[in-house]
Parts: sequence; structure tokens; C-alpha cells
Amino acid sequence: MNTPSLSPLVVIIREAAPLDNPLLKERALTLEKVGQYPFIAYDDTYQISRQILEKMRAAGVSPNVVMRASDSDVIKTYVATGLGVAIIPSVAYDYQTDRSIGAKGLGKAFHRTMACILVRKGSSLRSFTYEFMTLLPSSLTNEVIDAAIKY
Repeated sequence: MNTPSLSPLVVIIREAAPLDNPLLKERALTLEKVGQYPFIAYDDTYQISRQILEKMRAAGVSPNVVMRASDSDVIKTYVATGLGVAIIPSVAYDYQTDRSIGAKGLGKAFHRTMACILVRKGSSLRSFTYEFMTLLPSSLTNEVIDAAIKY
């Protein structure tokens, strides 16, 4: 999966004709600039929603939340239809499949977070599990995974 930057979160913006959204042209995108647009947020029950909105408020931004969703794909659909902009994890955006929207990293506006995958020692993993796990850090290979779960 290709991500637009090493930023943990990215702003997604509709890329319809004309392809000249000012946010995509910004050299250094800020939360203040994002806050000038209608905002699509995750549902309040998700930690990521609280983190994003708290960070925006701490930067003095009061986002105009026009829609909420519990899934990145739904949020991307809302953005693609022109309802607003959103901030999603960079791993949820793919340049190849998300062609109707653009993405721009937020630099160091957000700290990196860690995701953990727990696997019981001695487990037998299916091929799709290996495929998913190797999408994460490039150093994680089938051999490294097998060594980690071996008794």
C-alpha cells in the first residue's frame, strides 16, 4: 500500500475536476488550514476521533463537523462526494485505489502510534495472515514471524 508520507495521519481531499484544491497545493499543511473546510470525523466512540478533534482544538481550530462515520472507507466515500475533508490514518489511504481523493501528510502534527498484533506461540497461521502482517514494517517477513511464534 502506498502512503503519501511517513506521517501517521493524512488529510484526504476530493480530487474532482478541477484538480486544484488549495489544500493539496499547500507546502506545509496545518490543522488551521484544514479547519477552514467542512470536516468529516470518525464517530465519537472511537479513540482516533477524540485524538484528532482534541489536537485540532488545542491548535485553536474549531472544526465544522458535517458528517461522522465509523469506518475509513465510509469517510473516504463522503470526501469523494465532496462533503468535506477528513483526517485518516495514512495506512487507510492508497494512491492506486483511492483515485477520486487526494492525500496530504500533516507532518509532525500528530505523534506516531503503535499497533500490535498478538499471536499465540505455536499457532499455525494462514497465508492471508502472513500477507497482512508483512504489509506492516518492511522488516517483518514470513521467516521472522515463524521464528517469533515457534515454541
